[in-house]
Amino acid sequence: MHKATADIQSIIDYFLHLFTIQVLGPAKKPDAAEAVRISDNSTASTVYELKLRIGKTDKYRRMSILPIGERVESKSMCFSVIYDEPLVIKIPPHPITELKTYLTHIKLEHRIARRLSPAISCIFPRMQTILKKLPFVTLPGSVTPEETENACIAELRAKPGVQQYLKINNSFVYFMELSRHGFFNQVIESMHVVKERMRSDILQRMPEAFTDLPTFESLYGKHSAPVYLDLCRLYADFEDRVDRLSGKHGNTGVAPYQRRQWFFSRIAGFRPEIEADDLPEGLPEKLHELTDALIAENRQSLDNLYKTVHTRVQRKNFQTNRLRIKGLTVSVLELLYRLNHQRVAIRDLKPDNMFIDRQLDAAEHILADPSTYGLGLIDLETAMCFNKAEKPPQPLLAGTPPFATPSHVFPNPILQRLYPESLERIFYLQDWYAAVAIIFQIINGRVLFAKTGRLMPEIIRARRNAGKNPDRLLRMYTNVSGKFWKTAIAEFIEKIKRYQNRTESVEISFPHHLKTFLARSAYEEKHQLEADITSRINRHSFLDRRRDEILKASPRNLQKSIREKILLGRRPDSQTADALQALYAIAHAKYRIAHLQDSIQRISSSAEACFILSFMLERVFYTMHPPDWSADPSGRKGPCMTLYPPRTSRI
Repeated sequence: MHKATADIQSIIDYFLHLFTIQVLGPAKKPDAAEAVRISDNSTASTVYELKLRIGKTDKYRRMSILPIGERVESKSMCFSVIYDEPLVIKIPPHPITELKTYLTHIKLEHRIARRLSPAISCIFPRMQTILKKLPFVTLPGSVTPEETENACIAELRAKPGVQQYLKINNSFVYFMELSRHGFFNQVIESMHVVKERMRSDILQRMPEAFTDLPTFESLYGKHSAPVYLDLCRLYADFEDRVDRLSGKHGNTGVAPYQRRQWFFSRIAGFRPEIEADDLPEGLPEKLHELTDALIAENRQSLDNLYKTVHTRVQRKNFQTNRLRIKGLTVSVLELLYRLNHQRVAIRDLKPDNMFIDRQLDAAEHILADPSTYGLGLIDLETAMCFNKAEKPPQPLLAGTPPFATPSHVFPNPILQRLYPESLERIFYLQDWYAAVAIIFQIINGRVLFAKTGRLMPEIIRARRNAGKNPDRLLRMYTNVSGKFWKTAIAEFIEKIKRYQNRTESVEISFPHHLKTFLARSAYEEKHQLEADITSRINRHSFLDRRRDEILKASPRNLQKSIREKILLGRRPDSQTADALQALYAIAHAKYRIAHLQDSIQRISSSAEACFILSFMLERVFYTMHPPDWSADPSGRKGPCMTLYPPRTSRI
């Protein structure tokens, strides 16, 4: 049995047992107990009916369950459960059998949640979430949640038998209450689900438009005429077949409105109800067979029709949600700002681990105004806090592939040697990388780094094969980093081009503090590049003698003019060759500085989402994979990689 399926069954069995205890108490057993699946939807929760047979009496109640995200190696798996109220159940990747270990993990998440509060709401494990449902456990009332948790710990230590109610399959699990929040991934999905809207469009709009080409083109676009003509042909064929079928049943008349209703209902994917009171016996079933045959024979024409409808519905859907998309994008940036301000890196940001911090019954339109809500966090097990007086702690080496980088799965000592001056920044930028993917998903409803994410299991295997030898791990990291970022940049460029109309049409206005936050990251990189230029000049006398000329030269002219003056037509010696290599690095840095200056100007006003995504990914890329790692055999660096073109020619 698949691990996720086994976990789901174990959770169902757990709540069936809990239901039994709530009805009968811990000492009695029902004559029979079962959980029956009564609904199943690949994108929604599966609902189960729990049934207890007690003598001649049956007791019923319902629960639902849904896996949250994909299973990730070395990381807990979360499930959304509704039992009295919405819950999140987190099953650790490895069994936890000792209460002390269990409490230690809970306290770590509590500490991070306290660090983030009240700036960022967090849902974290609380033992009271489940213990309060046990009829034989009495918890104090009118006290703080922290005091209630302390009472739970005392209860567990005084009565070890109670610990079993915090376990599934003999391992402690984490219970979290999600009573007033909605999952962020569900909000994103709801904005981009078009199946039902397509059906509605076919049923309501198309019957009005298919009799008139100009009306059809006004709805579905100037190039929809071939689809319109195919639709007219299909309907004429349908009417002809209905006429012939009616003739075989005594020329029974079928009203035009009924014919049209049946036709478009079937095209929309429904099997329409046919009122048979006034029709000869057998005719309704023959009508269904007739329509099914017509659809089977014209699959290509219908596929073209569905694509046309899909394009219209998506376009309309995007316009409807445009303000929400802008608001949610600003909310993601606000979350990054607050995390940075609190010096916390989550390291596994993704829509599955986030929630909308608002009342469940709040109107959807508030999503357009990020000042009326926030983004909260559910799973903190990969997070880490930074303190000035302490070294960064070793976090869990894990991440969700489409939102993770190689730095997620290598230990701190290796990262410290690779990034001696920017280790803390690396952890923050892990969240930036995830935020780029999240914002893209908000806008387009698609996973950005799907192909790149498939490299992560390969990277984890390579790290394991390298063993614990630091030098091997260092070489391994730089090698896999090159492959990873080559794939990530290519996938980013391809997806941005594919969805260019959307990402360029979403204009984001930043609050002042977010402009400052984003600009600061560019200034930090700019200052580092300027320091690097100075350092390279200082190390080479050839360059030092031309300091003013190098500093004033544009990157475009630098390589050409300075190189000619250094070489003077001669083959360079080794010292001059080293200076040339430094010169190319300086030119590359100047390209980046010019691009950063342009980017800082753009951030000072509103900017299209395409630019924001490019700007953020560039900051992550250049920090995590420095240009020196990508030098060709001659040591020369190429021109500065820019994911979004500058507005003016500054380089």
